[in-house]
Amino acid sequence: MLYTVFMGKTLSPNEQRWVLKRITLRMPHRHIARDFEDKFGRPISPVTVARLRKRHLLAITSAQSQIVESAAIDAAALKQQSYRLLERKMGNAEDDATELDKLRSQFQRGDIDEEVYKAKRKLYSELTVTELTNIANATFSHTKGQEAPPPSATDVAAMQSLVEGIKSGNPVALIQVLNQTITSVGENPGA
Repeated sequence: MLYTVFMGKTLSPNEQRWVLKRITLRMPHRHIARDFEDKFGRPISPVTVARLRKRHLLAITSAQSQIVESAAIDAAALKQQSYRLLERKMGNAEDDATELDKLRSQFQRGDIDEEVYKAKRKLYSELTVTELTNIANATFSHTKGQEAPPPSATDVAAMQSLVEGIKSGNPVALIQVLNQTITSVGENPGA
């Protein structure tokens, strides 16, 4: 009981849960103490936070390992989803190539004029905003309930590489970009 007492007052179960949650998220004890005072309007010592951590060390360690496992599972699921999207896009690319061949044949036979040929060909050779949005939504769906941070220079470069790979239709380049992105996500689960 001593570990939950400070300045003659006992920490309520709600306050204990609040402190334990921040310990689990690996916040420094002095930050927890400062935030505690802001939230609950009374001070708490970093020593009290340390004692609470010591008392609940097994539960905290278990929760932290679950967070890491969850991040790894999310990264693996994201990788699988990216591969499915890539496979679907490659299948669509094959269909588009067949349609482009038919379109080229129609143009060469004179069945369609040059303007129609160019307009239809353009539909197959450029990514639509919807396709880019779907790729972005699928890529960042693991941040549900969280505001996504602004893209870094690395993110922008990766997206440009992804767009170039899709435009070129080079599956090897796409897989390399996806593997780099997934690896960086797996290395920093808190990001």
